[in-house]
Amino acid sequence: GGPDYIFHLLTAYYDAPEGAKVGEGQHFNAYFPGHSIGMAKALYPGVMEYEEGDDTTPTVSQMAKDVAEFLEWSSAQYNDDRMRLLTKFSIAIGLLAMGSYFLQRRYFARDFSKRVIYSELPKRK
Repeated sequence: GGPDYIFHLLTAYYDAPEGAKVGEGQHFNAYFPGHSIGMAKALYPGVMEYEEGDDTTPTVSQMAKDVAEFLEWSSAQYNDDRMRLLTKFSIAIGLLAMGSYFLQRRYFARDFSKRVIYSELPKRK
């Protein structure tokens, strides 16, 4: 799943081997389950150009990687909110833990400072 599936789906278009059944309007894709997919090959060499000064070559695998990474990034739209909430939650749990530790030390200090001495019980006559 995830970006690996999209990358392989976009790059696994081949001519159908002999004996492979591909229906009309279908295309052979080695990675797709059943090897027959209705989506035509979307990426070809030279379909797009990168900005000047960028040494990236627009190969099919590079474009497929860019598409897969972009789709993964755009699908995680609540990631920043979750991280912010996790930070607030961690701070709150830390403050509660420190507060309970100091309260426990204050209220139970008398119990911790007692010295208990055990002695033998007197014998019955």
